[in-house]
This record gives sequence, C-alpha cells and structure tokens, in this order.
Amino acid sequence: MYIEAWWFENEQKNEEILQPDWFSPKTHCGVYIEHEKIEFPFRLSIQTFCKREKKFCKSLNIDNIENTEDYDIMIKNGALLIKIFALNIKGLPDFIFITIETQGQIYNEQIECKYSFIQGSTMDFKGNPFPAAVVFMRKAFGGKCPYIGVWSNKSGKYSIRVPNGLYCAFYVEDNSYKKSTLENWSWKMYVDRDEIHDFKIGTGEVYGLSVREDTGGGNFLFLYFRPMILPQIRMQEYMIKLNGIDRKVIDIQPDLEEKDLQIFIDKKKAKILSLQKIYETGRYNEGDYIIIAYVAQIEKPILAKGKHTVIVEYHTFGKYKSQSQGRTNFFVDSIL
Repeated sequence: MYIEAWWFENEQKNEEILQPDWFSPKTHCGVYIEHEKIEFPFRLSIQTFCKREKKFCKSLNIDNIENTEDYDIMIKNGALLIKIFALNIKGLPDFIFITIETQGQIYNEQIECKYSFIQGSTMDFKGNPFPAAVVFMRKAFGGKCPYIGVWSNKSGKYSIRVPNGLYCAFYVEDNSYKKSTLENWSWKMYVDRDEIHDFKIGTGEVYGLSVREDTGGGNFLFLYFRPMILPQIRMQEYMIKLNGIDRKVIDIQPDLEEKDLQIFIDKKKAKILSLQKIYETGRYNEGDYIIIAYVAQIEKPILAKGKHTVIVEYHTFGKYKSQSQGRTNFFVDSIL
C-alpha cells in the first residue's frame, strides 16, 4: 500500500473569499492511498505534530465512498483520496502519522511535512487586475472538491503557503468562466521552493502543455499543447479523413501562427523554430472526436540540472481573436 499525506491551512478570512459559492478553500489533511484493491470498511487514524506538540487527532470508520461533514472521499482506478476537514486547527504540522486498518492488516506511514510560499498576481492581458481563485490540484479526480487555493485581492495580488509536492495542475478562474474568459492552466507543477507566479487570464486556454527534449542529437525542445478559445468566438464541426478514417473535428482553437506565440523558459524568451498543427484523437463528450493541437519546436538554451518552468503565451489578432497563458515544469537531468 502506498500512502501520501499533506496538510493545508486556509488563512483567508471570509470576506477575502470573493465567490464562496464557487470556491472556498478549507483547512484539511489530505490522504492519498494506492492499493491493488480498495476494500470497505476500513479505519483511518490521523495524528499531526508541530514541534512535538499534537495538533490534530482524528479516527474515522470509512464504510463507503459517500461524503460526510467530516471528510470528502473520491476513488478512481485503484486510488483513493480523502480530505479530512480541520477547520478550527491553526498552525502547520511538521509530521503527519497515518494508520490504516483494513481486512486484518495494519499499515502505518510517517510523513514529514514541508511547505513553500507562492505569491504573485492575477491580471488580464491589458495589465488590469483580475481578482480570481488560484487553485492547486494535488491529485486529479475529475476536478472534484478542490480545497487548496487562495483568492487574489481587488488589486490582483495573492499569496499562499502550500504543502510541497507534485501538483497535477494549478488553475486560475472566477465565475466569468465560459462567459467572457477561460482558465489559466499550469500543468504538472512541482512545488519545492518559494516562487512567484504571475498569471494572465484571457479568452483562451493553453491546455495539456508538456515538454519533450529532443533525443536525436538536436539542441531542441518540443512543446505540445491544445489552445482552446471561448465557443462564442469559434465552435465549428466538420469532417476530415485521418489515416483512412472519417472523423469529426471539434474546432475550438484560434488558428495559431508562429507570430502569435511567445515562449519563455525561466522568464527568458525562447527562440521558436517552428509551429505545427496536429490532430489529437480520443473520446470527447461521449463520442469519437478530434481536437486540434500544436507542437512548437524551440531552441534549447543552456540549462542547469534540475527544475525549469516554461510559459506559453498566445495573442491572436486575426479572425479568431484570443489570448491565453499556460505553464509547466520540466526537469533537466544533464547539462550535456
């Protein structure tokens, strides 16, 4: 059994949470479990300590996958995520002790807690403040019940202390989503230090961004992403033949050209060598559709070993006007 746990403390006051019906961060202990077979019932016990002082203690009998007042629970593909609320607990623990009793077996895990301070701004593409929720998705379960996050203020400034670790995504939005804006997405972000992230929100998205280093001797990086825009701007369906098969295309992208695109690595502008449109096949909306994606080839700068951040921004001025920004982390194992 694999067990991971973290602690998040919400430090915002009620009046600072601008749209509580949409997103309200909650102090909680998150417990993530991977097992060959998740069987109910099981007993989960949690203890947290700060400088050897016990801060939180809770034992729960988990009988099914129904949410309660004490916790939210999700299960998917042999993994289980429980978020146990601790609304009146103040302070960040140094250690979390987890005990799971199931089917006559006892599993124990001691997790050392580390945290980082993330701050920055949420703005539109004209540089105006865009107060919004900055949400940190620790594990992907269809986007249900995100509680790690913070609302930026009326000046678009935010700051938050979050548990270290891998986040499947950050995203930034408010209740204007799909009405006049789309989300700013950050993909597979690894939090291991204090950082500044300034987010721009526009009428598009940089979805599914990933980075691949050329392994064939060239000094290149390849970036894959799907630019998506508000359906009010573009929503077209048409048929194409792909690999000899007739397929329906759902076209919600802004017809990107190389001149529309800017790419930054660790805040330094990268040289774009090419931009190529491709088709991504798969099942969308309960049907077999195609979504349009792009591959950008950039010149690889000299990079130190370790973590790096790439930011993709596009701003189109043609028929389908749209703006968006997205980011992801990638790692360099060797300077050669």
